[in-house]
Amino acid sequence: MIKFIFKLCVIFSFIFASTSKATLITTELTDNNYINYNGLDIAWVSPVNYPLIGLSSLLGPNTLYAPNALHIDEGWRFASQEELDIIKSLTLDHFFHYEDSNIKYYKNAVEYWNTDYIHIDIDDFVSGRIHSDWGTSNPVNFGFETFYVRTTEVPEPSTLMVFALGLIALVSKKRLFS
Repeated sequence: MIKFIFKLCVIFSFIFASTSKATLITTELTDNNYINYNGLDIAWVSPVNYPLIGLSSLLGPNTLYAPNALHIDEGWRFASQEELDIIKSLTLDHFFHYEDSNIKYYKNAVEYWNTDYIHIDIDDFVSGRIHSDWGTSNPVNFGFETFYVRTTEVPEPSTLMVFALGLIALVSKKRLFS
């Protein structure tokens, strides 16, 4: 009887283990999850652009979170139209990460903002189906690849000038006392 119960428990554990899902990653993104292009960090965050469970239940149980919902202090935000134009000008090579057994992997951050999806749609990207805003406001934009962006810290010209003047002063001081 104990062996039967043990076997039954093992069978049930395999059945229920296959339905478990991973949780959202709430730590800071790594360099493997986004690209930097001309001072702009670009994260490929979802194969769709709808945020709500009610709407997504038509296509699956996924929930897509806003850029700053889970990663508040990191500066991620929706891309402007100009930034979307930059993203549309990029190729898949910009996002290429590595290849394993003839399968190409691309940098993405899907697991940071989606509850169910763990993939990106390469064909949508290649055909230019790219957005940052959510498709619920405009049905024409529904189901596009979603990208979030953040601006990387670039020193202001005045800061660079003060730093350069400091270096010049240090070098000239050294020459005066040599």
